[in-house]
Amino acid sequence: MPAHGADTFIATPELKTLQPALYAAVGQYSTDWPALTAGLTLAVVPIVIVYLVLQRQFISGLTAGALKG
Repeated sequence: MPAHGADTFIATPELKTLQPALYAAVGQYSTDWPALTAGLTLAVVPIVIVYLVLQRQFISGLTAGALKG
């Protein structure tokens, strides 16, 4: 399997990002769907939570740039 992205520069497993672990769940002939789904969920949930918490700031920033003044 060829090296991709973080695998090329980061050798220690403790410092690797989530993407190489997710890539390892996808095989040439089979895919570990439960592990891949769990990993993708762990990757997306924090982003959604941050967006929900900071939603007012995102919307006010978008509308502030749209107003002439």
